[in-house]
Amino acid sequence: MRRLISVSAAAALAAALLTSSALAKGVTDAMITGPGLDETITLSGEGQPGSLQLYTVVEAAGFYPGVFERSPNPMLADRPRGELGPRYTIAYTMQGPNNE
Repeated sequence: MRRLISVSAAAALAAALLTSSALAKGVTDAMITGPGLDETITLSGEGQPGSLQLYTVVEAAGFYPGVFERSPNPMLADRPRGELGPRYTIAYTMQGPNNE
């Protein structure tokens, strides 16, 4: 039993480290639009003011599992039941292979 807990803790730590390093190489900006917003909300990337907010939105919105295959896959196969509320759109900017 102890061994399973320590392996799970190590796996969780590795996942956290990989996620944070992926953000540094991935999403640089996010623009959020939708009902009730007077203007587009822009979140800046790694090392810029607001980067913690960008990281939070990227993770909460499921960006990386939606774009890159993960195992186990945390994405839902179907739309959740019931009323979901207003629809917001997030447009992400990512660096290319040459940091462009």
